[in-house]
Amino acid sequence: DDLARRVMDVECFLLSGLKADETIAAEMAFMYGERELRPVEFPVGGSEAIVAALVDAIEARGGKLRLRSHVEKIRIQGNEATGVELKSGEFIGANVVISNASIWDTYGKLIDKTKTSSR
Repeated sequence: DDLARRVMDVECFLLSGLKADETIAAEMAFMYGERELRPVEFPVGGSEAIVAALVDAIEARGGKLRLRSHVEKIRIQGNEATGVELKSGEFIGANVVISNASIWDTYGKLIDKTKTSSR
């Protein structure tokens, strides 16, 4: 059933960031097992309300959300992130850097391995 497959793809994407055929069975079993214990809950206002709350929290603490800003690399000094360098060459200094990329892309492409410890 195509609709069932699409629903599973969306649920798996929300769980793991991958489609159903790329999500490990243990994660799917856990997700569907949890559903048996209690009903599926949805945020009031939908997923847009979650994004708005996150943006409000970031901005309330002096942060800024930048869209369509391709990060070329995360700069590291003394084993701590100091900011990001954009594809445009602009550097944005920061006390905290949150990467939306996968762990493989974050550590494999955005962070210079020579700048971090092995831990």
